[in-house]
Amino acid sequence: QGLFRFHWRIRFMGNAHRIDRSLKIRLLARLVRLPVNTFHEKSTGNLMARATNDVQAVKDAMGLGLLIFFDAVFYCLTIPPLMLHLSPKLALLSFIALPGVPFFVFAVGGVIDRRFTKVQEAFELMTERVQESVAGIRVVKSYNLQDDEQKRFSDACGSYRKNGLRLAQTESYFSPILEFSTA
Repeated sequence: QGLFRFHWRIRFMGNAHRIDRSLKIRLLARLVRLPVNTFHEKSTGNLMARATNDVQAVKDAMGLGLLIFFDAVFYCLTIPPLMLHLSPKLALLSFIALPGVPFFVFAVGGVIDRRFTKVQEAFELMTERVQESVAGIRVVKSYNLQDDEQKRFSDACGSYRKNGLRLAQTESYFSPILEFSTA
């Protein structure tokens, strides 16, 4: 089983990397063809956030997401019949919590989605601050605004870190609780 799972992971993750590369190439080709006024309407930070976070989310879904999906299907088709064969009473007791799992996943998934959006917005703000600072470096230096710029950037980084940690904390609770309730 270990060799099979290793091969399965290599296959899924390899495909995810190929999809990631393909998406980035297609995104760049699309960005290059966009009219100039698009870059006036959308901030650089917004475009950077989409180019990194959204593509990474698709990569994760196509790699790890599909792997987990097929793992779940495989286990759902093999483990419950074995459990019922070995001990029907104990198997039925262990299945009691299963109807609540989709509700838990839906609720926590919504929280994760909202927190991911906040992380993406904070990343957008942070990259926008960097772009503004680099583009206006002469103005910043000539008016001696380095401390103000550093404070603005530090605040943006702090917001990104805070939102990222909140997302990571929520995601870190998700798996253990789900595994405990379905074990």
